[in-house]
Amino acid sequence: MEKQWLRLDRVLPIALFIALAILPCFVSSYWIHTMLYMLWIMYLCTSWNISSLPGLFSILPSLFLGCGAYVSTIMWLFWGISPWIGLLAGAATGAIVALIVGWLSFRYKLPMITFAVFTLIICFVAEFIMLSVPIMGSTEGIALMYSGTNPAYFQFESKLPFYYIIFAFNIGALFLVKYILNSKMGIYFRAIHDNERVAGAAGVNVNRYKIIALVISGALTAVGGVFWAQYYRFISPHMLSPHFGIVLILLTVIGGSRTLWGPVLGSVILIPLGEVLKTEFGEYFPGLNLIIYGVVIIAVLLTLRTGILPYLSERQQKRKAALAATSHFSGKG
Repeated sequence: MEKQWLRLDRVLPIALFIALAILPCFVSSYWIHTMLYMLWIMYLCTSWNISSLPGLFSILPSLFLGCGAYVSTIMWLFWGISPWIGLLAGAATGAIVALIVGWLSFRYKLPMITFAVFTLIICFVAEFIMLSVPIMGSTEGIALMYSGTNPAYFQFESKLPFYYIIFAFNIGALFLVKYILNSKMGIYFRAIHDNERVAGAAGVNVNRYKIIALVISGALTAVGGVFWAQYYRFISPHMLSPHFGIVLILLTVIGGSRTLWGPVLGSVILIPLGEVLKTEFGEYFPGLNLIIYGVVIIAVLLTLRTGILPYLSERQQKRKAALAATSHFSGKG
């Protein structure tokens, strides 16, 4: 039974990504867009998940997203610099913003709840500032010009190149998370999450590793902002609203935060579900799809408090313990 579970644990994710790589060849443009959006959300959830490894509850994804989108767009529209270079600049900007926020927060030793509120307020302030600056598009936003397919400038007429780019981003992000989880850094992250004081007493530089987690998360999320700006060809200050960041956190927690596949599972289940509900009920019963979606999420959170993957893992461990106890008593008999 244990070996079968381990095989499934490895085979199912591989099968999922093989299916995601093949499906665009057989579905309509609408479903390509839906799957692309799901992969984008999955990438952003995976990026946020890194910051949760040492126990941080940051509501900054929207801010990092806006950093990447605005930096790359301004570099392209005003100076003609390719969004591929803007992608690196956006990632650097997200990392710098994360470094500043992390340094301020951890220097003053903000408790977890206070840190979450602090990051929430930063997002609201950033959104308000962007709405007040005309060069940032103010309330009207900024439309990106399209001059035909040009890979050097991150422009494609078809959705497929964008699809496979964000697909590759997901593979890279997951490999990075797997590397972190299996590295010394991952051990430090787990120690900080389990007991910050004990980790510090054992010689772990707690603030340093918290900042590292936040910086990596900020840089990766900003890359997602660059991608979406080029795909959607429109950005606005509302990208910085914390509401979107909260959705990302919710999907990650439902799948299982601080796990490798939790963000993937949460996105794969809930994003298509939301689209199906919108298609089926949105036209005839406006808002009903959101109610059903909300009820499903609440039910999952109430019944599987630690997320789907941790719940399945816990059940598997209990089953193993029961089997071990049974075999022990059978041996005695």
